[in-house]
Amino acid sequence: MVLFELFKVFFKIGLVSFGGGYAMIPVIEKAIAQRGWLSPQEFYNLIALSEVTPGSVSINTATFVGYRVAGFFGGLAATIGLVFPSLMIVLVAAILLLRYRNSRSVQSAFLWVKPAVTGLVWVAGEYVARMCLIDEHALRPLHLRGLLDYRGWVIFAVTLYCIRRRKIPALSMLGMSCLMGIVLFR
Repeated sequence: MVLFELFKVFFKIGLVSFGGGYAMIPVIEKAIAQRGWLSPQEFYNLIALSEVTPGSVSINTATFVGYRVAGFFGGLAATIGLVFPSLMIVLVAAILLLRYRNSRSVQSAFLWVKPAVTGLVWVAGEYVARMCLIDEHALRPLHLRGLLDYRGWVIFAVTLYCIRRRKIPALSMLGMSCLMGIVLFR
């Protein structure tokens, strides 16, 4: 029963979520919270793990959530549920694009879709930033000290500087960020 529920939940998410993996994170979190499958902290940890493992963050998150809820077959059900709608939509879209690729309307539509996708990615990035850079315990009323988690900001600033200015590869920065996290959050 829980396997079908995992498949169904992630199928719906895969069917109605647009904008890529990061845009799905808030939707996945809401679905998980409604069912009490994971605590917020467990979910944030899975997001971090999904980030540092190869592949799409949404697929990794679905796999990890499913595995956490119902083991191997739970991970499989959640992953298939998330991917199946996109697979069908992409197949149909590919067929239509091949047929109508030279159409002026199709080319114009893509010009308007790009800014919308940029907005979706921006919102997802803001969500992840709030999740990682703000101390959730400090959000209680009248407790503003410690609102910003300085350790997260240090890791963020060092990573941004190293990738932008020093041109250090993102994969290397993930490893260094893990080490910084071990040192700063012990």
